[in-house]
Amino acid sequence: MRWHLLAAGFLLLVLLAWGFGLRGTLNQAELPDEASGRLVAVFPLRYSGQASFIAASSSGGAIAREVWLSNMLIVQDTAPGLAARLRAAGAVAIYPAAPFESFSFSGCTGMPPKSFRLNRLG
Repeated sequence: MRWHLLAAGFLLLVLLAWGFGLRGTLNQAELPDEASGRLVAVFPLRYSGQASFIAASSSGGAIAREVWLSNMLIVQDTAPGLAARLRAAGAVAIYPAAPFESFSFSGCTGMPPKSFRLNRLG
């Protein structure tokens, strides 16, 4: 029984360290308000896909594509300050789109990205 508690404590320690490391990495990757171009807008988890789409559309940027998670969208605009406009529309974080472009879990599920399915069917 004592070994189980030790293992559970070690697991908790590893998860806490991983969480703090991930949070630090995400803080460093977040873009300033003047950023523009192709960006990933992360909206609160309580937002549905439709609410995220409406909020991102109100920023004046063009929706480039959806990501597997419904509260994230790739938005693009060449006018300066897209990140500030997305934050004003409700986004909680803005990141460069490059690492998120292929974020679809297609390799795990065998399903193509959602935007691919929509474009091919309609």
